[in-house]
Amino acid sequence: MNNHPDTNIDLSKELDISCNAKKLFKKMNVLTLKDACNLSLESLKNIVKGNLKYQGLVDELWEYVHNNNCCFLDEKIYYQSLKNAISDFNEIKISDLFMSKNARKYLANYGTIENFLKKLKQDSTALKSFLCLVVTYEFNTTLEELFSTLANDGKILSLIIKDFKNNLQNQGTLRPIFTVFPEKSIYYPLIRYDCWLICDLLALSKEEITQIPRLGPSKTHKVITTLEEQGFSFMNTKYLKNVTLSLAYFKIETLNLEEKTLNKLKENDIFNLEQLLEKRSFAHFTDEELFNIQREIAKLNLNLDDKLLTSPPKLLEKNYNQLTLEQYTLQEKLNVLNREKIIYERMLKLSKKNNRKD
Repeated sequence: MNNHPDTNIDLSKELDISCNAKKLFKKMNVLTLKDACNLSLESLKNIVKGNLKYQGLVDELWEYVHNNNCCFLDEKIYYQSLKNAISDFNEIKISDLFMSKNARKYLANYGTIENFLKKLKQDSTALKSFLCLVVTYEFNTTLEELFSTLANDGKILSLIIKDFKNNLQNQGTLRPIFTVFPEKSIYYPLIRYDCWLICDLLALSKEEITQIPRLGPSKTHKVITTLEEQGFSFMNTKYLKNVTLSLAYFKIETLNLEEKTLNKLKENDIFNLEQLLEKRSFAHFTDEELFNIQREIAKLNLNLDDKLLTSPPKLLEKNYNQLTLEQYTLQEKLNVLNREKIIYERMLKLSKKNNRKD
């Protein structure tokens, strides 16, 4: 998972590769990580040719290469060819983008990229399990870059993946439970309780953790003490992360804003980007603060033209002119109503006056 891996690594000495895989790679004259990176995907497919035994060995090589933040020679070309072959990139099968055995098995039921993103958007558990079970073992930037070329959902997923990888490297809270608790007797009960990530656990109180089914007193104690020894505390908003495929994923703290501006946003019950973009009134903010907010949102490179804060000048002018026209129309209607009201008021007074005379 290094940013600059040593490509001269001798594969025969690596513990993460099985003996059978090493024998196959030696027969292919693939002796180092560099040799593996120089392989083409086509050559790997030719090796497999329906042989399930070889498929498993090639999967090992795929996972090893990607866990070292590398990719194969023509990998990016492969993805581009998929894109060129199908006019609508969203129709590509999501399982075609991941080569490792576990990833293909996990993604088999998702169908197209479009359906995959739709599912992740609807179900945060599916998103977290995807990060833990697939991205953890696909540690390269190729797919991250690919998702960033799609619409907002793809771009948001790309940013989440990037955030997730940084947490894996830096021991952050947005990483899988099993990286801290590898024992199945611990992480299985936690996953069943929808605690896929460390931040999911830290969102709970100690009392809630003791009530997790099938965990038991001793394992509960281990979970709590292990995290506390690593400097974490429970129910601390500092560590909480709402991992969803939506603009709500971005806390306002991710925007590089002055403390004064952040406090103003929080005072107006705005804590994430989704809430910020839905806001229609900024009477409490200066022009400079609004400019800085717009600038920071633009850095996310999302398509948000339909939002007030991020609309392009032409659209702002069009909406401004439309509102001005509506204002004049309403003002004219108001003038007519006022004139009619005055007439009715006069008639009412005359009517009351005549009644008194009678």
